[in-house]
Amino acid sequence: MKKIGGITVGGLQQRIFNLMLVFILALVGAYMAVSAYQAKNLERIVRDAETGQQASIAAISEETMHAVLQGTLKKSTALQAYIAGDLFGDVKTDVLTLQTLAEEIFAHAEGMPQHAVPGPKAENDGVASVMALHEAGAGGGDATPDGNLLIASDRAGNYIDEDGRVRDFPVRERPWYRQAAEAGELIFTGVEEDAYSGIPGLVCAAPVYVGGELKAVVGADIFLDAIRDYVEYASTEGSFLVIVNRDGQVLFSPASEGVFRPALSSEAPDLRESGGPELAAFVTRAMEAATELEQVEAEGKEYYMAGGRNITWRACRSSAWAGRC
Repeated sequence: MKKIGGITVGGLQQRIFNLMLVFILALVGAYMAVSAYQAKNLERIVRDAETGQQASIAAISEETMHAVLQGTLKKSTALQAYIAGDLFGDVKTDVLTLQTLAEEIFAHAEGMPQHAVPGPKAENDGVASVMALHEAGAGGGDATPDGNLLIASDRAGNYIDEDGRVRDFPVRERPWYRQAAEAGELIFTGVEEDAYSGIPGLVCAAPVYVGGELKAVVGADIFLDAIRDYVEYASTEGSFLVIVNRDGQVLFSPASEGVFRPALSSEAPDLRESGGPELAAFVTRAMEAATELEQVEAEGKEYYMAGGRNITWRACRSSAWAGRC
């Protein structure tokens, strides 16, 4: 042991000092370890809290967007289905009215005065006029089973050739005539090309019988260009409207390619057979009743779709989930 400045160094005092120094160092080390653990634990808690908060916000946002989409699409689909149904309903009513009038005329033809109806005239092109068309070799009778057609149209120029002669009109070969005559009741054709203008459209037609004998077929055209603005309006809002007939064929759509592209009935596929299992199942359900908002895969893409009970259904791409739909 040594004395330095009156303080004895070594022996028991040295041991106590060393022990105290070790204890202090251990205490400082433990404090630092606990502090580091608590900091990491606090960081984890904050990170978990942020993750949980973000997940909650995302879940709430997703639920909100889903509710908005479902409400918007279901309401707009129901409205579009009603408008489309009303459009086809008006045409159907007009054709049934024509059918009733024609039945009365043919039933009392002997007491009706004769009236000559001229053929199409070039100067009437663009102006609504009544004209008579005939198949090659057809007489001047007024019964379409004889190959004659009485038509009201503003496209008189379509029925006149380059030499100014009236074109023959194969009325009994037209799909609307054949289908109505074979069905014996009112029909809507698929999408067909107009005989002379080439404009795609469909026809509502009904047969006229007197005493069980077919006397005529009456009908009205619905041209695609006449309904195009109605269908394409939805696409300006970030979604699109598709009208499908009972055969699963697309009648109207703003799509220019792919499974939703409108096509002639001879070429148009049945979406229930060619659109993939999810789309096929959705179209089948939409034809039977209004659907809820559903996520459907078609052509390798995910769509959110809602269907109306009429022949319309509406769809929007899932990529527009956070945008307009």
